[in-house]
Amino acid sequence: MYHPPSDQFVTKMHRMYGDLGKRWCDNLPTHLAQLAQQWQVQLGPTFDLSFNYVCQATRIADGQAVVLKTGVPTPEFMGELTMHRHYAGRGAVNCLATDAEKYAVLLERVYPGTRLLDAVTDDVEATTIVAHLMRNSLYPAADDLHIPTIYDWANDALTHAITVCTTRDDLIDINHIRRAQAIFADNPQTTPYLALHGDLHHGNILRDARGWCIIDPQGVKGNAAYECSAFLRNPQPQLSQHPDCEGLTIQRIDIMSDIMQLPAKEIAMWNYAAMVMSAWWCFQADKTIDPKELALVRIFYAVWQYYASP
Repeated sequence: MYHPPSDQFVTKMHRMYGDLGKRWCDNLPTHLAQLAQQWQVQLGPTFDLSFNYVCQATRIADGQAVVLKTGVPTPEFMGELTMHRHYAGRGAVNCLATDAEKYAVLLERVYPGTRLLDAVTDDVEATTIVAHLMRNSLYPAADDLHIPTIYDWANDALTHAITVCTTRDDLIDINHIRRAQAIFADNPQTTPYLALHGDLHHGNILRDARGWCIIDPQGVKGNAAYECSAFLRNPQPQLSQHPDCEGLTIQRIDIMSDIMQLPAKEIAMWNYAAMVMSAWWCFQADKTIDPKELALVRIFYAVWQYYASP
């Protein structure tokens, strides 16, 4: 049974993707019917929809609970399909089937599926869980793994940011943008790329019967220190409202450094550069930057300087 998305979701797809998003939404009932027939599943209710259509489903042959996910035909969604194949269940939800032409994936249902955000309130425990999960899920990116690099992301975002912020002083301090650019320029990739999730935070980690698993990868090539950044800037708004956000971030970085065997200074540096990009992505999506994002840029710069000091 087809469960239509909300009007708000449809409006967002139209706003984000224009005519492409409208055509995709208009064709969604037919598209899902084809996928249900192809993978022999009975469709169920949707989950909370953000940027993709995700619904519960049941495999007809054996009654197994699964999840069907499909999205607007974009390079970003293709990166997710690529990463699911790369993970092959290693630390991530099991991928049962993909269809690149239809921009769709069939996943094993995670039970109980509780998010780390909801299940663990102690920050030390949550950071420890994530650091171990990162360490166990990071593998070299094969030559045929067609996903962008963190340098591609930086070139697109920061070049645009420099252009805009040169003539505007109400967004990100241009000195932050130039420092972030310098980090990417001064630290080129010199070792084999790792395949990174790219957005591994509290909401993209679920508990199953075996422990914790990763969902919703973005897919990007880079270094292990960069992978820490999405967790370090989340969850919002709790993080930016913390009375000692700087101290909490230092505590997190120290835990990650110990478990992942990475220099704390390196984690802090890449976290700052990634935060500058995250703030700029906020502007590109909404034409404004949340003050909490700008606050974290300043705090993460101070954290980096804490580790960089002699």
